[in-house]
Amino acid sequence: MPKSNIFDLLPLVLLFVVLMGVAWIGFQVYLWSGELADRGQKHMEKKNINFSKDGGLKVGVKEMSAEESADRAQKALVNTWTTSADTLAKEKGSGSRSGARK
Repeated sequence: MPKSNIFDLLPLVLLFVVLMGVAWIGFQVYLWSGELADRGQKHMEKKNINFSKDGGLKVGVKEMSAEESADRAQKALVNTWTTSADTLAKEKGSGSRSGARK
């Protein structure tokens, strides 16, 4: 029987090292993609958009308290009142100068 030399096993050891390196990189990509999916899901849930496991999409509506709703209505009313008053003041001021002929 011929003697086996340690250098005869070197290509096999090198193959295993390369395969382990590729497997490690693949595993890291797998972990990274899972973290990315979780981060994306959390970001979408903040915007009230949920994905079900069967691929469905559910969009929720944020709840508003009664106080917040009243504040928004009051703000809209004040803005309308202010804009109307400004418009009337401009029309009144410009109408007396240019509208009448003598």
